Amino acid sequence: MSDTPPVNDRTSVISRMIKRKTHRKSCLGCTNCKRRRIKCDELKPSCTHCVQHKKNCEYIIDVSTPRSSHSFESSADRATAPDSSSQQEIAAPAVSESTAANLPHRLRDTAVTANDPIGTEDHTGFDARSITDLELLHNFINSTSHTLASLDSLETFWRVDVLDIGFSYHFVLHCVLAVSALHLRRFKRDRFEHYNALHERHWTLGLRQATALLPNITDDSRNALYIFSVMACFNVLGRGPQRGDFLVYGPDGISEWFVLFRGVKTIITPNMIETGPLAAMFRISSLKLRKFSEWEESNELKAIKTLRHMLKRNDNDAYFEMYKKTIDDLSRCYTMVLDSDDAQTTPKYSQAVFLWLYLLPDEYLVCIQELQPLALAIFAYFIVIFSKVPSTWVLDGWTYHLIEGTYFAMKPVDRSWIRWPMEQIGWIPPL
Repeated sequence: MSDTPPVNDRTSVISRMIKRKTHRKSCLGCTNCKRRRIKCDELKPSCTHCVQHKKNCEYIIDVSTPRSSHSFESSADRATAPDSSSQQEIAAPAVSESTAANLPHRLRDTAVTANDPIGTEDHTGFDARSITDLELLHNFINSTSHTLASLDSLETFWRVDVLDIGFSYHFVLHCVLAVSALHLRRFKRDRFEHYNALHERHWTLGLRQATALLPNITDDSRNALYIFSVMACFNVLGRGPQRGDFLVYGPDGISEWFVLFRGVKTIITPNMIETGPLAAMFRISSLKLRKFSEWEESNELKAIKTLRHMLKRNDNDAYFEMYKKTIDDLSRCYTMVLDSDDAQTTPKYSQAVFLWLYLLPDEYLVCIQELQPLALAIFAYFIVIFSKVPSTWVLDGWTYHLIEGTYFAMKPVDRSWIRWPMEQIGWIPPL
């Protein structure tokens, strides 16, 4: 007898197979149901079987393909980033270490346990990069911002107002984090390379985004670009002295720092000074700088008079008037910074030293780049009040670096011109 079923029976079997309800297989059941080899309804936080048996319901989370994200991104960053909208984030309790140890080897490596370190985005909500950026932001708010404020009244500006602008213009926020990374790099030497890499990343992103806005400056973006220019100065100075870089001159030309610093001139408008988010800062500064315009040559320090005698011996110089104005401005800054003729006194408003750099004529920059002795001598006298800026990590090492560079840039016969600045700073030539 043949084993082949009758045609009618085969039709009946096929009919039953067609009517059988299909279902999608899932591998996301809880560990208890998997161990008992029963179907899990995958309800969360506890499936039905675990509730009935009063078991601790635990799920395995696949973290083999974590998402890569930034704590903040510009629209340009997002445009070039891969689309992550299709990646589904699964929220579930972490498995215990004992449960993870009993899992098959292929699942054990991807199971998230309760003791996993912070940084796995799937179960903490943060990836390693966002945690690092939060560390930089925390450091800026609680520490770095205080070191950037020349006056107590400006601390809130750096700690609050600058960040408010940064959340609208991310290049400001990138620059804030870059400076914070430099600050941490300066003191956490065991993680120097780590913080240096963070600094380079944020500085590069911030500079790229800010540069893209320069051709089309608006009233709104003008404030953000001004803050970026100021922060960029802190960023460049905070890296520390670089070989051949003496701020206003060097073998490679004018320093990157000085170019950014002078660029502020093209951004400031009367409207910014009178209204807007930066008005308070400009108002405080203008009150402190009022003495600059009230200066009289008859009251200047003896050291500046010595500098004027040097100029008179070169009265045939084609740049005589330019040098005279430069010395006048330097004398004003000396009066603002020092209480008396003694250069060792406590500075009154040390940040005024940067005003002299801001006002330097273009002709002076040409002369000092050519290493003209009078231009170098004037700069050496500037270094004295530069050294009066309260000790801060941003300017660490710059004073000796500048006076040494100026000394060796001058011919031996002219070095006596800067004897007084060397004595005030306490720098001794190595030869």
